[in-house]
Amino acid sequence: SKDGLKLTPQGKNLLPDALNSLKSLDRIKGKRPLVKFKIGCHASVGLFILGDFLKIMHKENSEIDFEVVTGSSHDINKMTAKGEVDFGIVMNPISLQGLITKTIGEDEVAIWESKDRYQDKLIYNPQMLQATSIISRWKAAPEQAIDVTNLELAAVLAASGAGFGILPTQVVKVLDLKLKKVPNTPTFKDHLALVCYPDMLKSPEGKMIFESL
Repeated sequence: SKDGLKLTPQGKNLLPDALNSLKSLDRIKGKRPLVKFKIGCHASVGLFILGDFLKIMHKENSEIDFEVVTGSSHDINKMTAKGEVDFGIVMNPISLQGLITKTIGEDEVAIWESKDRYQDKLIYNPQMLQATSIISRWKAAPEQAIDVTNLELAAVLAASGAGFGILPTQVVKVLDLKLKKVPNTPTFKDHLALVCYPDMLKSPEGKMIFESL
């Protein structure tokens, strides 16, 4: 098309068999088989899930290569549906026809503060639906805010005392920041899921990745 080349539905069905045939040919020739998968996730999700995953995959099959694509969970969900990534790790997935959606965990977005907090300001990403939901339910929410699209930076600013950070619990834990939840304030429960097409499970490597995640 005018947007470039992409696989037809028939091509997607054929791809796993084609890759397996090429790997068999490489083994016959004595070559190291090259297998590469694209994994998509929000950068903040990757902080607490990809390190352990890659360690497990190294033990199971060190010959698999990975490309990590980052973006919002919504964008990664759509990229997986379009076949632009093989596996998507997304928060609060959208149900899309043809995709497998497997819940793999939960997280909680909450309001955090440092004991050294010196001002009453919100620190959050205004594009984050979880944050806007929390603010709408927090009767004592400060009116002033510092808009920060990067969650790791927002967490560091909250730890410095610059205000109340609206942050996922896992981000606070992985950064090991000295923050505490503000008591008696609203929270938002996040659902973490793995999304992919069934075809990804046809190869031994794809099945291994799915089960490991």
